[in-house]
Amino acid sequence: MHEAQPPRVDSPSGNIESVCMTGESANK
Repeated sequence: MHEAQPPRVDSPSGNIESVCMTGESANK
């Protein structure tokens, strides 16, 4: 699980919210 992970540069927004959303999606 990705909880305390830094914002990835791969993300277009590069925001913590984006990372959280991506983690949730990948978790599914």
